[in-house]
Amino acid sequence: MKAATGELNLTVITLIAIGAVIAFFWFMWGPIKNGINNQWNDINTNDRNTMSSEGGSVGP
Repeated sequence: MKAATGELNLTVITLIAIGAVIAFFWFMWGPIKNGINNQWNDINTNDRNTMSSEGGSVGP
């Protein structure tokens, strides 16, 4: 009976840990995504070799 209780405790701890990781990313995904998009837009804005809306190269 002791072994079964120990396994149940490990299962509960595992489920709580998985839930904590999911909750962390659930709340933090918005700021993470915004940061990635801002960096991506900065790279595209500052890159002279990106394509313009007319299909030509922006750079010299």
